[in-house]
Amino acid sequence: MGKIKFVSVFVLLALLLSAGPGTVMGQEQQPPNVPTPTEPTIIERTRLEWGKTENSKRQLVPVFSVESVQTVNIPGSSIREDRASTMNRATITMWRALGWEPYWGDRVWVHAGGSTSTDVVAEKLYIWIDHLYRTPGHSWQGVQSNYRQTENTTTTGECWTGSTLFSNGFEHLAEGDHQAKISDQWYIYNNQRGPQRIIP
Repeated sequence: MGKIKFVSVFVLLALLLSAGPGTVMGQEQQPPNVPTPTEPTIIERTRLEWGKTENSKRQLVPVFSVESVQTVNIPGSSIREDRASTMNRATITMWRALGWEPYWGDRVWVHAGGSTSTDVVAEKLYIWIDHLYRTPGHSWQGVQSNYRQTENTTTTGECWTGSTLFSNGFEHLAEGDHQAKISDQWYIYNNQRGPQRIIP
């Protein structure tokens, strides 16, 4: 009986040690006092592209997008001492977007995109993007999601969900998980929301 208790205590201790705060992507931890992102900068764009309508005729159609950009400035004091001589600071850029284009009548194609970028070479970069929608005033529902991870680079590149056909009048939201590993430290900004837009 004593042997069974000893094994149980050992297993419990191992579980507690492996479930520390801030664990993500390989059980690695963030540094304390992670810098706070800036308030989002919203950018709206409109362009013309060749597309097909419901009757399959090619024509120029307007393509709309609204983008949200946030940055995180990591001071040199947050970076490991053994890397301080080669990198005094770093900036993480978190980009998310909604894109839509009319299809036919009151229907519209909608998708969401995102990226995680840095101004220095990062060991790993990660983006998870969710496209959420709702009838205004109701609960959010998921539509599609996508993710991308890159190594030893400065950006994940743009990562988009597939397009989904909606009727006009729904509210749409892009939500992203942005993660960067710089100088052996993870900087994790999950559940970042915006942009958000009712598409008429």
